[in-house]
Amino acid sequence: MNKSTLFKTAHKIARETVGFVGDYRIALSLALKEVYSMKEQTIEQKLIAAGGKQWKKGAMNRIYMNDKCVAEYFGLELSTEKVDNSDGVLDATDRKRINNSKTWFDVSAQKVVTNCATVEFYL
Repeated sequence: MNKSTLFKTAHKIARETVGFVGDYRIALSLALKEVYSMKEQTIEQKLIAAGGKQWKKGAMNRIYMNDKCVAEYFGLELSTEKVDNSDGVLDATDRKRINNSKTWFDVSAQKVVTNCATVEFYL
């Protein structure tokens, strides 16, 4: 996450929470602290926080991913409509394919594996 993305995310959180805090500067300060702490999380922590389910057996350690986890991992936005994927959006068709397939993050290999070969990401 570069600084531009970090500050955009912090401003988004601050706008959503300013009503609870009462002052935008305080809300932004708290949001920046939250975003910096999110930046320091490991991939495994981020995926589990996004709804991934961890599975361990012997030497295997996987985090099974739904569409929200895939979007978190690849930095994509989620859409409920059919859209052109060239703009970094995970559309309704791809979300359905992901949720109907097995997609997981292999912790030991540090890579995403799926049995759904039809999902294409344009990053």
